[in-house]
Amino acid sequence: MKMMKTSYGSLLLVVLVWSLSLFGAVNGIEEIKCPPCRYEKENEPGCYSYSQTSSRTEMKAWEPADEFCLASLGIELRILKLDIFWAICPYANETDVNYSEMQNFLKNYPDHPISREIKELFADRGIFVLNAAGDYVLPESITTASNQAFINCTFSQQLCWGEVRVELKGRIQKIRSLCKNLHSRQSGALQLEQAKTRENLCDVATTVAACGTLHDAIQAYKPFGGDCTFFDDIIPNSALPVCGEILLLDTSAAARPITTATVISGLASVALALVALI
Repeated sequence: MKMMKTSYGSLLLVVLVWSLSLFGAVNGIEEIKCPPCRYEKENEPGCYSYSQTSSRTEMKAWEPADEFCLASLGIELRILKLDIFWAICPYANETDVNYSEMQNFLKNYPDHPISREIKELFADRGIFVLNAAGDYVLPESITTASNQAFINCTFSQQLCWGEVRVELKGRIQKIRSLCKNLHSRQSGALQLEQAKTRENLCDVATTVAACGTLHDAIQAYKPFGGDCTFFDDIIPNSALPVCGEILLLDTSAAARPITTATVISGLASVALALVALI
């Protein structure tokens, strides 16, 4: 009987070791580092930017390139400068929108593509009109939202811009749609900046001083033969790891969650079943 207990105990140990080895083999990420950079809010301290590996079936976490590194490589793909973006739409909805900042942006950056988009979106009530050059500008006059006053914009542009702010603030549904759209595009652009940076640092053997640590890590990881194109692939937010989960990517970059809790539960079931036999 003692020999049988020892035998079952050895079997239990073998099964547990095998299960843990299998768990390590299928997790699909070399090492989970949290939180992933999603660029959904202004401050994401200590986040990690993920890329695919050379096999394009797994993910790997990297320290994100900072602004100095991006600038040294001349990489800027964001749709808006960060300070303006986070002031205008801090969230992907109407929450905490700074309407004064939005008004100032429209006023001070009339030729910016996003400025034109916003003006076009809100032109339906006459606060912006197209001029002969095809640009959206203030009209000659604006009737206030309350229909109680008529403002001559050629006489006082400041009053008209004040009315623009009132109009923006009163169009909650449009603001919600606008911020959701801008967030989606800005998040994708910022992730693409990181991807392009990693690809560039992979291609350049000479150390880039402003990106020293990241450059060294990428060069050390660089596959034999020097293929750097996989760094240009973006991991969408929907496929990024959630802390507490393990994700396995298939070749179409779809994420398959294998939670730690599931694995532990499975191991516990195996252990209990074997213990019952002892």
